[in-house]
Amino acid sequence: MSHNTFSQTLKWAIKDGISLVHQVLGRPHNRTRGQIQRLEAAMTDSEIEHQRISLIVRATNTPESTVRTFADRAPRQMMVSEHFQGHTMGLRDSTTLHTLICACDVERCVETGVAAGASSAIILQELERRQRGRLVSIDIQSVLANHYGELIPESHRGRWELRIQREKPLLPMVLEELASIDFFLHDSRHVLRHMMWEYELAWRYLRPGGCLASHDVIMTTAFDDFYRKYRFEIADGGIIGAVGFWIKKK
Repeated sequence: MSHNTFSQTLKWAIKDGISLVHQVLGRPHNRTRGQIQRLEAAMTDSEIEHQRISLIVRATNTPESTVRTFADRAPRQMMVSEHFQGHTMGLRDSTTLHTLICACDVERCVETGVAAGASSAIILQELERRQRGRLVSIDIQSVLANHYGELIPESHRGRWELRIQREKPLLPMVLEELASIDFFLHDSRHVLRHMMWEYELAWRYLRPGGCLASHDVIMTTAFDDFYRKYRFEIADGGIIGAVGFWIKKK
């Protein structure tokens, strides 16, 4: 497939906001980071911005002018960590997450996969601005565990709780403790079975009108598979760059 044909096919495949990129690359269980970069590079910043604004406006029923304000106040520089090089959100995806979290009415937030804490810092920034809400972040035991969340400002840490998973998965316990959540972000192991397991588990605890989001959704078919299985419970959503989200019906 030529680069031009690839680019045009990709633009068609994600135009409606549903991750159909397997039409471009087939349906492998796991895609490489290089393939993801190729997919993202096929779209210009202006195309991503248009997709970001239009989809979040539609999915969250937020006025376009308000969504543009949210996007404009997103961080303009990538948050980089010397300990987690190559394991952080790019500027496009950071802007998308920031805009999405601002447009959603959230207080009880859970994320899996912390690393340096780029996504955590984005979520906590909005919770701190509203002066309400809390984020519980889960990551696995690692030699770098002492550096988890190092990008999170001290001023935001009062609303943050880090849980370190050693053997038994912590997500079921955390969700049971919270009973109900407003926002869930998957950014841990990007393999089909694990992504689907986290999506389905979090979905059960997600309140009506809540948001399930995921980074690197184009690495597997889990995002598509979840939509096909739960489409009658999904109000709206789709993908923007490598970030996907679904809003649960009220």
